[in-house]
Amino acid sequence: MLSKTIKKLSSQTVITKFERELEEVELELANARDSRNKNEHKETDVQTLINYAKYFMEHLEELLLGSPNPHQNAAMFGLCGYPLNTTN
Repeated sequence: MLSKTIKKLSSQTVITKFERELEEVELELANARDSRNKNEHKETDVQTLINYAKYFMEHLEELLLGSPNPHQNAAMFGLCGYPLNTTN
């Protein structure tokens, strides 16, 4: 809309003012796009985290205790914040 208005104007001062406003609007638009893209990336990361958490909850027993190696089981269990005594 600003670019159409500029074509109708004859005063150089007014044209310059409108050009500056047009540049500012374009800069705001570019910043808004960058912000939107960053937020979309964060949403993707959150969705990935949710998917992993869901998988871990569905397969918790086999992930925590599924290894024949007791040290590996202890390490996996330790990730949950629960120490597992492997000295048995």
